[in-house]
Amino acid sequence: MSTSVPPRDANAPKQIPVNSSAIPDEQALRRLFDAEFTKWVENAKSQLGDAPGLASRVVELAFINVWKQRQTLRDDKQVQTLLTDEVRHGSARALSRRSAASRFSGQGGGEKTAHASAGTVDPAKSWSEIEKGIHGGASDAAHAAAAGASRHEAA
Repeated sequence: MSTSVPPRDANAPKQIPVNSSAIPDEQALRRLFDAEFTKWVENAKSQLGDAPGLASRVVELAFINVWKQRQTLRDDKQVQTLLTDEVRHGSARALSRRSAASRFSGQGGGEKTAHASAGTVDPAKSWSEIEKGIHGGASDAAHAAAAGASRHEAA
């Protein structure tokens, strides 16, 4: 005697696990931040050359973009690849903005400028900025202050 199995419906949707993301929640992002923030800041500093004061902001934006793209990140390798790309491109954008600001202010693009906070990185402050970025809590005043700080760094 044989048993029959009903045929599988070829049009039935395939089930995808709900939490298949490598970054399923904010706590996972925080653990990643705690484990790797310093490494990524050092990476950004090496790419920024004479503008290391921009490194923490570049890395903050990279972590915010990881959060925004978390649903597409299936494993740690994809997370690391995205962070690598975001830090590299973010560093290039920061240097480009800095150079443009220097040209427009009449200081020339090639001058090296020391910045007092170049070696100072505060992970707690950076995490606070990341939280603002992922929750949309940054006020217009905060954006204006950040823009002013960027212009100051560029000069």
